[in-house]
Order: sequence, then C-alpha cells, then structure tokens
Amino acid sequence: MAQAALQRTLNKMGNMIAMGMADDMSVASTVNKTSISSYRGVPMEESDAESSESPYKFYRVMVKPHSQLQFSLRYQPLGVEKCQILLPIVLAGQAEFEPLKRFIIAHSIQPILSLSTREITFREVIGKKFSGSKIIKVLRADKVESSPYTADIAVKNEESYPVHFRLELDKTAKKDAKKPSKCWQIAPYKNEIVPGDIVLIKISFAPTDDILHQNNLNLFIVKNDKKDENNPIDKKTPKEKPYFQIRLNGQATFPKLSFENEIFLPPVPLHVRSTKLMLIYNSGYDGFDLKYEIAKDCPVEITVKFPDGTWFEDESIPIEISFVSTIATAFTTIVDLIDVDGHCFPLTVNGLSSNSVLSNQSYWYGHECQIARPDELSMPQIAEISQDNNHDEKKDDTKIAAMCQLLPQVVPPNILDDISMLLMFLESNGYMQFPNGIVHFPSDIVEGNGEPVFKLLKFFTGKKIFGTTKYTKKTKKMELQNIKTLKQKITTPKILLTSLTKI
Repeated sequence: MAQAALQRTLNKMGNMIAMGMADDMSVASTVNKTSISSYRGVPMEESDAESSESPYKFYRVMVKPHSQLQFSLRYQPLGVEKCQILLPIVLAGQAEFEPLKRFIIAHSIQPILSLSTREITFREVIGKKFSGSKIIKVLRADKVESSPYTADIAVKNEESYPVHFRLELDKTAKKDAKKPSKCWQIAPYKNEIVPGDIVLIKISFAPTDDILHQNNLNLFIVKNDKKDENNPIDKKTPKEKPYFQIRLNGQATFPKLSFENEIFLPPVPLHVRSTKLMLIYNSGYDGFDLKYEIAKDCPVEITVKFPDGTWFEDESIPIEISFVSTIATAFTTIVDLIDVDGHCFPLTVNGLSSNSVLSNQSYWYGHECQIARPDELSMPQIAEISQDNNHDEKKDDTKIAAMCQLLPQVVPPNILDDISMLLMFLESNGYMQFPNGIVHFPSDIVEGNGEPVFKLLKFFTGKKIFGTTKYTKKTKKMELQNIKTLKQKITTPKILLTSLTKI
C-alpha cells in the first residue's frame, strides 16, 4: 500500500526534482523526472517490490533511533510554470502518515538571459578527424596563443530592454599551488545584448600540461550607473552574486604512439624468415617522419619495413617486422619507435627459430616439409618441399616473405593439443613406430611409463636415453637423479628441443 501511494504521488509530478543529503548538494542519480538518490553514509536500499514497468526507483531509507537526517531539494524546471507537489516520503508498511505530509511549492520564471549550455568540456572530442575523434593534446609554447581549442556559448536576451553582462573566471577555483592555470581565455568578456539578440561567447582552452583543469565561468548582469526603478534589472540581480555559472572542464594528453606493446613472431625452422605485420596508431600528431631503433644486443638481425612509407599523418600506419636465423635461437629484444620530439615508445619483439618438430607445429600446418638425416649421429635437418618437388636452397626474400604470409599467425589451441597429427607425421615417414598408439594424451604416455617420450628423444638426439634399466628399488634420490639426467640430455646443443619449460 505504501508503494502504491508513493507511485500515485510521483505520477502527479511534472518537474525535475531530486532529493539528497543537505551537506552534499550534488545529486547522485536521477531516474526519469523524480528519484530519491542514495548518498555516502546513508543506508539506502532499493526496494525489491519495485515493478519492472514503473519509470521510477524506490529506496528504503533507514534512520537511526533518536537521530535526524537532513535532505536538500534541487528543483530544475522544464519551463515557466508553478507547481505544488507532495513530498514523496512514506513510512514502510503504512499508506499515509500525517506528520510526514509536506508540500513542495516551486515557481519558475523567465530568465533575463538564456544560455545554449551550462557546461563546456574539452576532453576527447572537439571535431572529427579521419574515422576517429580528434585528441585534445598538450600544446607547445609556440602554439598556446595561435592554436588553442575553442568552443562557443550562445547568450540570448529574453527581455524587452538591452542587457549588459560581464564574464569572470571564478577566482576561488582550485588551482595548482606551484603553477597557476592560465589555460582559459574568454572573448568577449563583456557585452550588451539588445532584446531578442544572440551573442556568441568564445571559450579558448590552451593546455600546457596533461592534468585536469576545472573552473567556473561566472556571468554577471551589470547594473546601470544610474538606478532606474522602472528597469527590473536593478531589482532582480544583485551585483555580488553571479546570474549564471558555466562549468569549464578540460584535460589534454601528450601526443603518443598507440600499438600493441609486445608481439610474438611465428616460430619457424632455420633459414626461414618469420614475419609479423601490425598497425601503429596516431594519437595527437599532425604529421612527422617516424623513425625506429633496434636494440644493439639483439642476437639476430631484425628487419623493419614500412609498406606505406615512414611519413605519419594518417590515423594509422602499418609496420612489418621480420627475422631469419641460421642457428637455433630464442630471443626477446626491443624495437624503439621514435616520434618527432625524440620520445621513444618501446615495442617488445619475441622470436624463435629452430628445427624442433614440437616448436614449429604451426609452421607444419602451413607448409609441406620433410626431415632428412645424413647419418645416424648427426642432427636431423628440415627442408621445405617446393611446388615442383625440387628443393630450392637459395630462395629470395620475396618468395620467403610470400610463404610466411601463408603461415597462420595463431594456430587454434585445440589443434596444437592434438598429438595425433605429430604421430601420423612420424609414422608415415618411417621415422618412429608406436605399436600401441596414443589415443588419450597424455594419459597413455603415463601408462606406458613414458616409453614414447624416450623414443622421441632418442630419435632427435641419436643417443641412448636412460630408462631402459629397471631399478629394483626406487628411491627419491634416484628419481631426482633421473630428472637431472633427463634435463641434461634434452638440452644439449644438437637436440631439436630448444627450450624446457617444465618437467
């Protein structure tokens, strides 16, 4: 019953009214035209009985015994009107409670001046550039006066007589104690508007740092030097209080390059080039020649190319990073991208090149290759089969780059986890045989006491791996020794496994 009575009261309201604690004049949230907003320190709970069809929200407010809770009321009229409404507060479980009945009476009048907006924000969007938004960037000293960001406010005279006004920035606004903000400029700061006329006020924002700037722009109605009792301005507007307050917000950012800060080049066999193409995004630059620098301690030769050139004035620019190695290696290096001011933006590049069958699974899915072994003790060699079945050892970079583009950048995990493709590859070429097969990986390997793993390691290294001798008494010391020996065996330079992550 209480909620139904409150619903009827709210339906009679035709104005924007919100309630809140008296010590905090800002409304936390407003739902449709009327709501009771929750505040810090006040236990307000949204009612479970709220109807999904109701345009309003109801809250359950708990007041401690022998205490009082003060509210402030903010009224935002939608037009020139008078309204009288009942304060929307009822006791839980009761339809009406006479001591709580309070009427709110509000009158709205025609303003002397009207504004197109009461808040200006310079943060992300001032105008459109390319397909994205123009970034509000920190201005250099030589562009503070010549190229500030601007926005306009329209001021209209709603009265039948000329109105003088002036604009002043709020001197009580919080500023940086070390360096006062001088980023706001107003023009014109005073003017006279004839009846029905509109004057545009230009707000200029020239940031020299990347902190948040906030201020209030006060609009004062200027009285005549000689008071005229017939002029309502002399009666309506006291000189010491602003007629309007316009909120100014602005925050800039330093120009920067935006991109994925770490890339992984696809793993490839030896003598094969691995290539990765990515985009670099322009966040605030007008146009400059993009430069780069590769870390000097990089173990391989990194090649950086710009397919569309290094002049950077569009929204994005492609960059191609590649490498080729003649020895088994895994590396991490840094490529610094340098802007017009000499600022470096590091890009971490990871790569792997080896003849490991396990490491190059993604490569096998995109290319047709074969494994050759000159003699029993030598390291197996991997060679790619060309389209005409003739191996060309000296392929130019163009053909290699074209083949690398066919290589999938990311192979789905479910494919890499499927060991059947690797077993089929080894058995079909006569390299290894698995009589019992491996259906469930890795449980079948565990049940076979790791025998397939030892076969695989023996094939890769050409050496006999421990484990054929059966211990009659297993101890913890023997197990640790076995693990140590296995690590030494599979990390030798002649093996095709280039890294050991966990064992």
